[in-house]
Amino acid sequence: MAPRRTSCPPLYSALFRSLDPLLPARAASTAWEAAPLPASGSAFEEGGAETALKDGQGFGRVTPRGEGSRRLRGPGQTGRRVPLLGLPHPSLSFPTCRMGEASQQRLVLNHELSELFNQLWDADVNRFGPSRDYAISLQGKADFVPQGVHRTVDHASQALFLWVNESRLQSTKTFAAFISLLDNYETSTGIAEVVTPEEEAENNRFLDAVLETEVMKLAHQYLVGKNWSKPSLVDFRAQLYGIWFQLYTREGRQGPDSCGFEHVFVGETRRGQDILGFHNWVQFYLQEKQGNIDYKGYVARRHKSRPDEDDQVLNLQFSWKGLVKPVGSTFLGVSPEFEFALFTIVFLQSQEKVTRVLVCIEEYELQLVVYRHGRHIGSAYPILLSSDNEDLY
Repeated sequence: MAPRRTSCPPLYSALFRSLDPLLPARAASTAWEAAPLPASGSAFEEGGAETALKDGQGFGRVTPRGEGSRRLRGPGQTGRRVPLLGLPHPSLSFPTCRMGEASQQRLVLNHELSELFNQLWDADVNRFGPSRDYAISLQGKADFVPQGVHRTVDHASQALFLWVNESRLQSTKTFAAFISLLDNYETSTGIAEVVTPEEEAENNRFLDAVLETEVMKLAHQYLVGKNWSKPSLVDFRAQLYGIWFQLYTREGRQGPDSCGFEHVFVGETRRGQDILGFHNWVQFYLQEKQGNIDYKGYVARRHKSRPDEDDQVLNLQFSWKGLVKPVGSTFLGVSPEFEFALFTIVFLQSQEKVTRVLVCIEEYELQLVVYRHGRHIGSAYPILLSSDNEDLY
């Protein structure tokens, strides 16, 4: 059944093109026509700012209100219930995203991937829980900072992470193997990487650990079913190594200086001007503990969602190595295998330079973005669009 379209009241005029004030009483789904996002493309991530989150721009939100319905709401409005007709997640067609000057792509909620990623979420027994395994302090909302500006008002006098269960980090096989990889890279682009035999062995131990998990087994089963991966674990392991650990040249002529794992999970700097990548909570915590990171505050759209300290996806601003990341984004608490599985699946969905999918995972409405660098991951990160929390006025 085709989605029914609903336009937006005047209150939403900065966010949506139009909305019919009367939602269809028996709607199977609702399609939003959103205000265009800022231009994106290679500069969207490589410039270091997820510009879809610029203050005052973005998306509507979906707030759960029990089985079988969702309230579609905005600032100061309680919204109306929209029947879901038994669907596990709201059937929303979300929104028009500007992917560059010349082309547009309409993002539609991907039910198949939403269902799969919720299965991976439920299978992620190594995931850390808020208040149980770690605690964060969100503090203030960060100011908008243009890309390339390295001084900003600090709206967070304390660290983001108040504490983390480090004994569990060290005793969980995949986390321990993951942490061993974080010091293997030269973070500045343009400087060729040298992989030692010991570092290659650490890469392989990490892959062996994640392949033993139920999360990666489910991901492999799905990919085999799509004919995107081979059934053999040996072949799948080699495929993962190529996607994530094979070196390539991001900048300069000194030789291969980057890989997907380094960019996404470790973070890079470019010419002493920008922070690239750096989308992992464990690396953030460890760098913050060492005094290398200064958390500046959470990022939220004007009059829109204020994060909750139990949320496990966060948009944030921070400085690292003397540089500012105006808008970063990361999962919180999830295991390395969960992120590996998630972004590998999105990467293998298409051969496009940039792949974006809209999904609902648990209570979070996310856009997952993966950049391709040939046969390797160039970048990958989540953008939190909405979650079940209070509005910020």
